[in-house]
Amino acid sequence: MTSMLRGIYEQSETAAQIEDKKKQLIEYMKWRDPETLSVYEHYYDEQKFRDLHEKLQESYMQREKEYFNSAKKRSVIKSPEILTAFELKSSEEKQDWLNQFFEGMEP
Repeated sequence: MTSMLRGIYEQSETAAQIEDKKKQLIEYMKWRDPETLSVYEHYYDEQKFRDLHEKLQESYMQREKEYFNSAKKRSVIKSPEILTAFELKSSEEKQDWLNQFFEGMEP
């Protein structure tokens, strides 16, 4: 149904054509209640999606600005130290670990 509605919106040039094709779809599906289409139609409303997407972007940009402004006031943002899960402090620990790992593997 959503692909049918998408096709209707993409192929129609005017609002009148959209309404006519929706009525044809309702007749084709033999729906008794034309409101059944609204269940599927809410999914494909490109303008509402654009509006919502723009509002979200504006909100994220505003929150990001606020975060960076407050971070500047507190202190400089420090990046966390990145360590691998198997990183060992010294070469001696590495050697000991390898020896223990290979112990018992010799034929």
